[in-house]
Amino acid sequence: MKIGNRLSIGFGISILITLIWGISALSEIQNLAKLTESMYQHPWTVSNAVRDIKADILAMHRSMKDVVLAENSKEIDEAAALVDNYEVRVYKNFGIVLNRFLGDLDEVKTAEKAFYDWKVIRDEVISLSRAGYKGEAADITRGKGADHVVFMMDKIDKMIDFAASKAETFHLTADKEREKTTFTLIILFFGVILFGSITSILLTRSIVIPLGIIVKRIKGLSAGELKEEIDIRSNDEVGLLADSFSSLQSDLVQRTQLLERIANGDFSTDIPPRSPKDDLGRSFYAMTSSLRTATEELQKVHSIINSGSVAAFLWKDDEEWSVDFATDNVYQLFGYTSDDFTSGRILFSEIVHPDDLPGLLEEVKQHIAKKDFLTEFEHRPFRIVTRDGKTKWISETSRLRENSKGELTHVQGLIMDITSKKTAEENLKKESSFVELLKKIAVTANESSSMEEAMQVCLDEVCKLMAWPIGHVFMPHEDGSGTLVPTGVWHLGHPERYKKFKEATEKSSFVTGVGLPGRIMADKKPAWIINVHNDSNFFRDTMVKDIGVVTAFGFPVLLGDDVVAILEFFSSTREEPNTKLLEVMENIGKQLGRVAERTSAEKTLKSAKIEAEAANHAKSIFLANMSHELRTPLNAILGFSQILQLDKKKFSSKQMENLQHIVESGEHLLAVVSDILDLSKIESGKMILEKSYFNFNDMVSKLTGTVKAIAGKKNLTFITDTSQNIGTIFADEKRIREILYNLLSNAVKFTDKNKTIGLKAYGEKLKVIIEVWDEGRGIKEEDLDKIFDPFEQVDRQKKEKSQGTGLGLAITKKLVEAHNGELTVESTPGQGSCFTVILPLSSREGTYDS
Repeated sequence: MKIGNRLSIGFGISILITLIWGISALSEIQNLAKLTESMYQHPWTVSNAVRDIKADILAMHRSMKDVVLAENSKEIDEAAALVDNYEVRVYKNFGIVLNRFLGDLDEVKTAEKAFYDWKVIRDEVISLSRAGYKGEAADITRGKGADHVVFMMDKIDKMIDFAASKAETFHLTADKEREKTTFTLIILFFGVILFGSITSILLTRSIVIPLGIIVKRIKGLSAGELKEEIDIRSNDEVGLLADSFSSLQSDLVQRTQLLERIANGDFSTDIPPRSPKDDLGRSFYAMTSSLRTATEELQKVHSIINSGSVAAFLWKDDEEWSVDFATDNVYQLFGYTSDDFTSGRILFSEIVHPDDLPGLLEEVKQHIAKKDFLTEFEHRPFRIVTRDGKTKWISETSRLRENSKGELTHVQGLIMDITSKKTAEENLKKESSFVELLKKIAVTANESSSMEEAMQVCLDEVCKLMAWPIGHVFMPHEDGSGTLVPTGVWHLGHPERYKKFKEATEKSSFVTGVGLPGRIMADKKPAWIINVHNDSNFFRDTMVKDIGVVTAFGFPVLLGDDVVAILEFFSSTREEPNTKLLEVMENIGKQLGRVAERTSAEKTLKSAKIEAEAANHAKSIFLANMSHELRTPLNAILGFSQILQLDKKKFSSKQMENLQHIVESGEHLLAVVSDILDLSKIESGKMILEKSYFNFNDMVSKLTGTVKAIAGKKNLTFITDTSQNIGTIFADEKRIREILYNLLSNAVKFTDKNKTIGLKAYGEKLKVIIEVWDEGRGIKEEDLDKIFDPFEQVDRQKKEKSQGTGLGLAITKKLVEAHNGELTVESTPGQGSCFTVILPLSSREGTYDS
């Protein structure tokens, strides 16, 4: 039989089969439409359930009336039992409605809640009826009970209307879809028949002629000669086709079996080319070799990925980062399965830590903007939050994926868990940070002017170290009750985000043992709360719906055994207790306690200083007044004594000696009184400097003659060395002369005979520097700080105690300081002393040549 006839028969059979298939498909579609119609009938189930709820609630309401009207406890119990039975049915039907209702579930939940609230009223009515208060029970039934029933009936009627409407809509839609499908299938059915008939005729004519040529081509193909030309000859096409195809089939089967073995992981065998002309064999051999190598590498990568803390992702380029592909071991990393991601139940952006998400999104956007589809890029490490609330650190390497048009389609990422590495780095960093924190707090404790300033620095530094957003200080109330109250000392990383928490804190106060601050106050040691939501003693969690924090810790600031402040800190994520941190915080609490101690001492010292200054001022006024009172009688005594000394004939030599003692003692006492008066004036601020311009060198020349006279009595050498670059200066000449005379008099007084004293003066950078030195006995080091104190006479002065008042150096220092100058001393016992006066001058007050 010719091949054309065979094809005709074949096409006829195909058409028959197609016809049978079409009829069967049409029948199945009809069944499918009926099934679909049945599926959409479930709103009637909802409608029936809602109608049952309505009927049962009305029946319950009638039964409640029976409870009220019951004459005895038995009737009450029977009516109450009916109420309970209806109640079980209502709750069951509410479950059906909640699972199947296609409308607003909030309406269903509202009705269910009203039914639940009605139970309280029902129980109250039954209780009152059993207690014999039928009037009250009737009032409640007609009042609140009836109101609840009316409210529920309104909600239930709306649900009945909606369910009925929805069921009717589904029914009409199903009918339309069934009619549409039936019409479409009929058109397609006749189209297939027509198309098959035409195709049969055309294929029969078009295949018969080239079939002989194709037979030869298939035979060459079976021998592996891909380039062999087609030679059309008149042969038995079916026979040649059968032989060639059999050979080709055998070859293809063999190669297919090889691919199956490779796919199953068996790479032990291969099919090499059968001849030098076997182009197909060489291509197949190269392909299978490459496939084997690629599969082995893929298995290695897959083994590495699924055996370690690495996962692969393929997410879409969108704002939510929905995932198209994820390896199975994501469960080890996140606690979510790969299906959780690929199904869209969990978005990758939802598990990224909220503090790290903006930065991660920005990095991806920057690389997308560059459109670099060849280069991999590595993100900065970021945190994710697992299903159980733990935080992990992640390292990710990504690459952009494009379509054939060069448009971005996906972001491909390889994610690795680096939590252990990051934890080790953070622990090492925190260890050193703890040391730095202790140093910084120690410096702050020494330099802070107030307790609040030191605690603010501590809050900022601890929050910065721990990357925690909130720090706050509680302090005991000033009334001494021991109640802890909030302060204005805060560290708030995100004010808007934690606004509710701050408001709750500012409204809180705690007594010993209550809340986190109260607990710390009671134990006087740091405390840690892993999850404040699970801590029944953390009351701020009940004050605000979403408090925004999870973990908390705090520590006390101790002044001795007293708690003077509580510092508390909060994290928005769950954090395990850090023992090392708590130890450091305990030490910091002690350091801050020293600030409180110092602040308290400074307040006490300041108060004492004010009292001392007031007393000293009163003393100066008293001495000034007493000095005036003493000088008048002393001058009279000296005057009369000196008059008596003029009449030497009336007194014996012994009487004249006594008069001399009176004069000397009076002069000494008058000098003491004068010195006291001068010192009192200076200390009480009543001394006024009478400054004027005068030539410094001329003043020194006049003073030198006086000093040389008193130095000559002890055979002392007096050396002066005044620089000529000192010109006219602006100062109180009398007081400057008094300063130099006092220092030179002391030099003469405390220098042994035949030694040297001296005065040296020179100008330097708008200053006049005057040095008065001697080769006297010197001053011990422990006495150097005493010699400028009033009435103080150190060891070197005790031998001449009768000759001085102990006020000379004190007055001299005060006079120098009144000129804004400075008086210092250097001394070596047995070698002498050097007193240095430094007088600062402005450009208008004095001149000298530099």
